[in-house]
Amino acid sequence: MNRSLAQRLIVVIILIPIGAVLVALGGWYMVLMVTVIGAYGAWEYWRLFTQGGYHPSAPVIIAGVLGLVLFRQLFEFSYSDMLLSGLVLVAMGVAVFLFERGSSTSAVDFAITLGGILYLGWLGSYMISLRNLPDGLWWFLVVLPPVWAAAGAAYLVGRKLGR
Repeated sequence: MNRSLAQRLIVVIILIPIGAVLVALGGWYMVLMVTVIGAYGAWEYWRLFTQGGYHPSAPVIIAGVLGLVLFRQLFEFSYSDMLLSGLVLVAMGVAVFLFERGSSTSAVDFAITLGGILYLGWLGSYMISLRNLPDGLWWFLVVLPPVWAAAGAAYLVGRKLGR
């Protein structure tokens, strides 16, 4: 077994029971889990694009993801329009600032920053919405196993056929 697969299995063995307890408890325990996953995902997203030579704004992505998750728990979809508008303006301000300082990738960096906020924050916060539904635990357990199976299969197929 290669090192990467072994590391993934160890993480799965440790994190699935912890995640299952937090999902079962729901409420702010669930929010804690989603914010930790979202923040880590945002950092990985930023790191991936930084290694590719781009300069998306890590603070804006991470703050946007955390803000969207917290707003979803506190207000459901109320005020989402204002929060998203504010995040777009902040990301745009950072891009303009970087452009004025000579960045040749500021427009792409702006798009990457917004993409991270929407992909990780907006879509990720649907885990909160799903869990907060009546019978949300049941819905969560219906949705996640197929997602995990697809992700696992994609990893294994990619390892076998990729490169």
